[in-house]
Amino acid sequence: MRFARLIPSVSAAVVCALLLASGNISAGDGNGLERSPIGRIAATLKPGSFVKLETELPPGTTTLSDLFRVKVDDHRRLSIDGWTDSAHWDPKRKRTFFIGMRKYKKFISYDALTNRWQELGWAGEPPPKLEKFGHVYGRTALDWKRGHYYWLAPDKVLNRYRIDDSRWDAIRGVAMSGYISMEWHEKLDMLIAINPGHEVVAFRDGETKVLGKSAVHGYHSVGRYNRTRGEMLFAGGNQSRRKVSSIAHDGKIRDHRDAPFDISIGNASLTYDPLTGNYLVMLGKQRQLYEYDPDREEWRLAGEWNEAVWPFGPYGFYTPVVIDELGVIFWQSEAGNHVYRHKSAFDQASKSG
Repeated sequence: MRFARLIPSVSAAVVCALLLASGNISAGDGNGLERSPIGRIAATLKPGSFVKLETELPPGTTTLSDLFRVKVDDHRRLSIDGWTDSAHWDPKRKRTFFIGMRKYKKFISYDALTNRWQELGWAGEPPPKLEKFGHVYGRTALDWKRGHYYWLAPDKVLNRYRIDDSRWDAIRGVAMSGYISMEWHEKLDMLIAINPGHEVVAFRDGETKVLGKSAVHGYHSVGRYNRTRGEMLFAGGNQSRRKVSSIAHDGKIRDHRDAPFDISIGNASLTYDPLTGNYLVMLGKQRQLYEYDPDREEWRLAGEWNEAVWPFGPYGFYTPVVIDELGVIFWQSEAGNHVYRHKSAFDQASKSG
């Protein structure tokens, strides 16, 4: 299926400006998220559509490109938003959290209630300075109930940011390493990762334990916790390019049928549809969105864009963030932030059939 036109001709910037000017956004009431600019967009967003969300930038930052790039030398400013699909939504604080890096790292957060980005700091026991070029991959996770945000740094030390205290501390001796993906499994209430070598490991309260083996190798894989289904999915990587495994609510590891295409953190972004619980994989080079129903064990092409309507620009990167309460996905990008509501390829097939 091809979408000939996904971005409305009228930007959401006008809506956002009116809301901010009128004072209709309240961080204190229960409907703050629904009344926010992103909430108002979500309320009227048609399935299958991207709408651009104009956001406020941190003081001293003039463009989204400035926010999503770091200066690496006198001539180059490189994007921090590539080779990763790991950004997180905090449903308690109504904010996103994201670390990106090339040679230097940047820690940023989008506050949905104020519609403003913020660059966060490194107070406390901060992660080390980087010695070379690199990427974050999927090595971040969020335990929003405790207010802990995790980053497994290149030195293999697990770093924890205490959100409400705005301070970092280091957790040493955790048996997780490599260019892997990890997530906080909310049902198991543990940090889960697949180490290179198919080993599924879990961490909490200073203890690491092995849950078992998966078909997914771990190296350069993608991983995502799915709040709708209460499980985690890992897929792909250099040594298991089409393998798919999940970790259920009880910790049981299940290996699924192979994907019909290669998956790697370098070419694919893994997320999920908060309404159906199906998984979504965006392939940037192909400008294609695939949908996976793990109950049917079936993949279907859910969207394909031509260059004229592709929302992320010719060279732009992007990172998806599921906002479960609104039933949408927030796609952050230096080419423009967008809100997307998914149109299921399985619903389309059932209706046409």
